[in-house]
Amino acid sequence: MRTDFKPVIDELWAAFEEIGIEDGYDIVAQATLLLAVRRLDVIHTAAEKKARLTGRPIESPIFDAETEELRWSRLKNVEGSTMFGLFETKVVQFLRERGGTFTDVVFTIPSPSALSRLVDLIDKVPYLSPADNGAVYEYLISKITTKNSSGGFPTPRHLVDLMVRLVDPQPGDLIADPASGSGGFLAYTASYLRERNPGLLLDETKRAHFQHRLLHGFDNDPAFARMSTMNLLLHGVETPDVRRRDSLTAMTGDVGRYSLVLTNPPFNGSVEKSALDKDLYRDVKSTTKAPLFAGRVLSLLQAGGRAAVILPEGMLFGAQKAQLALRKALVDEHKLHAVIKVPPAAYEPFSATQTAILIFTKTGIGGTDRVWFYDIRADGRSLDKRRMPVAENDLPDVLARWKTRDDPGGPELSRERSDQSFFVSREEIAANDYLLTLSRYREIPEDAAPTRPPREVLDDIKSLNAEIEAGIAELERLL
Repeated sequence: MRTDFKPVIDELWAAFEEIGIEDGYDIVAQATLLLAVRRLDVIHTAAEKKARLTGRPIESPIFDAETEELRWSRLKNVEGSTMFGLFETKVVQFLRERGGTFTDVVFTIPSPSALSRLVDLIDKVPYLSPADNGAVYEYLISKITTKNSSGGFPTPRHLVDLMVRLVDPQPGDLIADPASGSGGFLAYTASYLRERNPGLLLDETKRAHFQHRLLHGFDNDPAFARMSTMNLLLHGVETPDVRRRDSLTAMTGDVGRYSLVLTNPPFNGSVEKSALDKDLYRDVKSTTKAPLFAGRVLSLLQAGGRAAVILPEGMLFGAQKAQLALRKALVDEHKLHAVIKVPPAAYEPFSATQTAILIFTKTGIGGTDRVWFYDIRADGRSLDKRRMPVAENDLPDVLARWKTRDDPGGPELSRERSDQSFFVSREEIAANDYLLTLSRYREIPEDAAPTRPPREVLDDIKSLNAEIEAGIAELERLL
């Protein structure tokens, strides 16, 4: 995959900052607007070439005689003040009228000279294959280093890639992310399917499913929804279904629809009961976001559907009724496959949150006999705010062990509780109040205790403190 676009994106980012647009999300929003205008012209130009070769008229033309002046190839060659006026009065409205997540797009580039400079730079960004175009947009997103105004941030892409590979999406799946954010899970799924199925787009039926029915995203933040849309478009998905929607409200038509859900939902804070989907509240009986999103994932899945979800560690040990009920449901009513502990530093520089990846299948009739636990201690980057590349990386080992975990006579079935990965029976989990924290079941040999990494010890202390605080909060609520 090409990487020669990085200097251009770096220069583009610096240009935004120099003209006074410094927030990373604002930069990506305005770059997305410009990329969208350019992409429409690229598609229309390709349609024109096809029409000339076949002698047939263009099907569903994007531009006509009245909108010809709004094509990127025309705009980039006009004088700065004229171009700026067109963007303010016509281009943005043209994008809004195309619907979808662009219905409320805004234009905030401050001056004609700034716009001319940015258009020149966008025009230098290579527009090639879906893999290359997707890589360009992902690199743009990777330059964001802060949370947005509501506390959201792009999920670290090494975790996205791991989760996609763990659940192994198939061409016939129906896939959703109820908190799609920048579109990482959906875009990586699209790339994964193309990588694993070279002839996918050659079969007319499979191509139609991939382009129009496979991927579905939901996000209440309009900027994130547009980001998801553009990410999928640049990854070669022709009509991505990304909707601006709060997934905790009613989702008529989507409940029980999907065969796979991948998500890293927001889990801080709570929601007014009156704003919630009544059926979701009935099932979860909580107004806290973490259990609500876990419940939403279950409700979106069809019977036999599978999920990979990032959840805060508080969900794994919390004493609140909703937390316990959801853990119990995953273990007793469905099939919980794995709990993979993620180092808090994986989310730097955005956060240092204690989380785990849960992988499960919705059955409604149980099926959990044992749960596989894995403790990720290194992820290929330093476990500090700098996140510099390092040699230590457990992620390939996670994937390799996951694939062979159930092999008769395989290594995972005989692993000790002191190892980095091990199984715990359903019965033992049930006897421990359905606690799903790895530290609850890990055994540390006496002679090995002094050699534990300080970060691991600190993580366990934080987990125990959080468990104590949750217990106190529950007692205070009862009193």
